[in-house]
Amino acid sequence: MVSGEIENPELDPSQDPLWLRIDVFDFDGLDATPPFSELLARDNGWTPEYAVRVIKEYKRFCYLAIRAGHEVVPSDQIDQAWLLHLGFSREYRDEFCANVLQADLHHSPALNGGSEDAGRYRDLYAATMKSYERISGGPPPTDIWPNVEQRFRDALDMRRVNAADYMFIRRPPKGLLWIGQLTLVLATLYYLFQGEYTIALVIGIATAGMVIYRERTDHKWRIKPWRDGDADDESDSGDGPNRKF
Repeated sequence: MVSGEIENPELDPSQDPLWLRIDVFDFDGLDATPPFSELLARDNGWTPEYAVRVIKEYKRFCYLAIRAGHEVVPSDQIDQAWLLHLGFSREYRDEFCANVLQADLHHSPALNGGSEDAGRYRDLYAATMKSYERISGGPPPTDIWPNVEQRFRDALDMRRVNAADYMFIRRPPKGLLWIGQLTLVLATLYYLFQGEYTIALVIGIATAGMVIYRERTDHKWRIKPWRDGDADDESDSGDGPNRKF
């Protein structure tokens, strides 16, 4: 979460020297092996293409931080790019802030949805997306800038884990769980009618477990289960014909 300067509703980023400096800044030119975009993709389990798009949105966020005229809050994806950039502390301070932004850009973690300040951060995030659209001339891509509810709900579910110690299994489609649940119910009824009560009990317990799992995680499907853009969202690059930056 950062604050900006004076709001200018007539601002045209394509003619703003600040944006021109940000736009040409090469993150893969930082002294890193592998390059910045590959590190970002690796650390977050993203595709290289998605990481490149996140970097582009991080540039836009940095511009908003200076020009929006109010405090701004990034999406989690953009925050990951920012945190990685902060790791290059000397380049971040002496090159990016001093020469590109020509202003200090300090990072302070946005509190998650369970904190007492959650409402304030939610409002600031919504305001950030409105300023994005006002200044850029188009809405932000939804697979990098999720809506307010998803942004702060996801923050409660994020964990930093060691992939060597944990196995990650992709969440099944919601429809598949419904089919599986219906199949188990029918199987339970079948074995009850056959008098196989032990088998029916075991299948019934599995059915109850699936119901509980689906109910506890149902909001994941109502919003969006993946951080790395789904196929339907990848075309939403945020680069419309009227975009100014």
